[in-house]
Amino acid sequence: MVMTEPSSLAAPIVRVVRHYYPDWEPPEDRGQAWIKCLCPFHAESRPSASVSYTKGAIACHGCGRKGDVISLIRTEEGLAYGAAVARAKEILGRSYEPVSRGSGRKPGRRAFGEPRTPRSERRGADREVPPWIRR
Repeated sequence: MVMTEPSSLAAPIVRVVRHYYPDWEPPEDRGQAWIKCLCPFHAESRPSASVSYTKGAIACHGCGRKGDVISLIRTEEGLAYGAAVARAKEILGRSYEPVSRGSGRKPGRRAFGEPRTPRSERRGADREVPPWIRR
């Protein structure tokens, strides 16, 4: 029987934080966006930090330190972005793609040449036009 580590321990953010702070115990992944935990950056008895396995980030509300995998490596080792990406590959044992910071939403305006959607039509056959709007 093969033993696998819990998904929270396999998360890139956990592996990087534990690389620099091996005594830190990450919280169990409960499927929430942010999970409270003890801060790995300073000693404390009550949780003041939060970790997100989906975003690959950690933030402490007590000491103010926060970041994702790359920014933590940059802070800890004083590296430039490209060198930090290479270092992340060394620490994780595989290549690392940072989590996109962009929104998953489509912008409300349509670009030139995009077809109109039924919602964007000003006057539709099934839509009643108020009397104060001239045709």
